[in-house]
Parts: sequence; structure tokens; C-alpha cells
Amino acid sequence: MPTEEYRIEVSGGQCRLRLNDWDARAFGFKVTEILELEAGSSELISAINERALSLGSSLTICRHSASDIATKGQFLSHGYYIAECAMLMSVPAAQARAEFKMEFHPALESQMPEVTALATKEFRYSRFHEDPNIDPALASLRYANWVGDLHDAGKLLVSVNSAGRVIGFISYALGNNNSLDLVLAGVAPEYRGLGALFLQAMVNHVRPFGSPLKAMVSAANHAALNVYLQMGFKVAATYYDYHKLHDKRPR
Repeated sequence: MPTEEYRIEVSGGQCRLRLNDWDARAFGFKVTEILELEAGSSELISAINERALSLGSSLTICRHSASDIATKGQFLSHGYYIAECAMLMSVPAAQARAEFKMEFHPALESQMPEVTALATKEFRYSRFHEDPNIDPALASLRYANWVGDLHDAGKLLVSVNSAGRVIGFISYALGNNNSLDLVLAGVAPEYRGLGALFLQAMVNHVRPFGSPLKAMVSAANHAALNVYLQMGFKVAATYYDYHKLHDKRPR
């Protein structure tokens, strides 16, 4: 069943939030996620904190425009910290500079141990991987759960070598107005030197299905950012991931 959403409206703004059961499954504690935020006044941020506490949350998270300086100030003054800076990269599908091609097919159940190990060990950049208050093992477990859920939904594709071993995996989804979101991609460690070519292959595979192509990339992930820029992607927006602990450190 869909997670129940809550709306808060005060004179200084409004927001939508929910308990994020998906994150709670990995972390073992409740997480409140702010889904939409308008005019982050002091009154509104205080009301959000009160609601999160009433829901029993240990952590509240919000991805919000980095250009909204006023709301940034309110978050910081109410005990939030910036866990990650993320950049939304975008390019019209026809203009993406990607020539390398690989074959992708839906991940088989027999391939999931390789994919899960890859997702658990090879990712270093995300709002939770970069949060010093979150146990890195739990951040990795979240990614392992993520690829498992994508596989169960039939939304995980893999590329394999001649021996049938997994080279890497991708997942994508249609967004608003026929845009296409590059949801997740991972490359096995022995093929890490081919990471740029793998991303080209992903773009070549998905470009017929929607445009523009979009990818959310951590500002700390310089290697991935440089590859996207080389392929013609541009920074469309920048976000801060704000986190607030409501009790002792989750880790």
C-alpha cells in the first residue's frame, strides 16, 4: 500500500511529507521525508520537526533547491545539516554524445547475487553514503535493497561478458513530459576502467525511449560528472540534501 502522506500548512508556507518505509527497511529506524516544500519559514520548519517527532522519526530528510538561500538558512538554524550536494544533469536524447554500445537484458534471478554484491560494495556517493551520521553498511544495504526491488519490478537490466558474468547494471524510468530518468547504474570493479564507455552504452540503449535524458549525480562524484559533461549533459539544477537527527546518532 502507498505510504500515507501528510500536509502541513502554516502562514509561512506549506509542505508534503511522509514516513519513508523504504529507508526504514534498511536503517531500522523511522525516516520522515519532505516531498515538497514551499517557502521554508521558521514556523514551517518548526512544524515539520514537531510532526516528525510525533511520528517517531529518528531522521528527517529533504532534497531542496540549493539556490533557495532563505530556506537554507532556516534549515540550518533549526538543526539540519547538508549531507550531500546533488546535480541534476540533462541533455536532449538526440544530442547526447555517446557512440559505444553494449547489449542489455533483464536481470536473471541467477545474476542477482553478483548485482547485489556490486551494489553493496561499489557505491560511495549518495545522500546517505555521504552522511557521517549514517553507518556506511546501512547505506550500502539500502542500495542492495534498491536493486532487489528494481529486479522484482522488472526494471533492472544487466550487461554480461562472454562467460556470462555481470559487467554492470542499469535502471531507467519515464519521467514527466516524456523525459527519461537514468535511475541507477553500476559497473563491476574489474570493469571500472570502462566506466565511461558503460555510461555511453547506457545512454545509447535508453535514448529511443524518451527525451530529455536526466540523471541526478552527487557533486562529490567527479568521475561521473565529467563523463556526463563529456557526453553533452549540462547542469539543469543543483540541490542540497538536508538531514536532521531527532535523537541519538542512528549509527
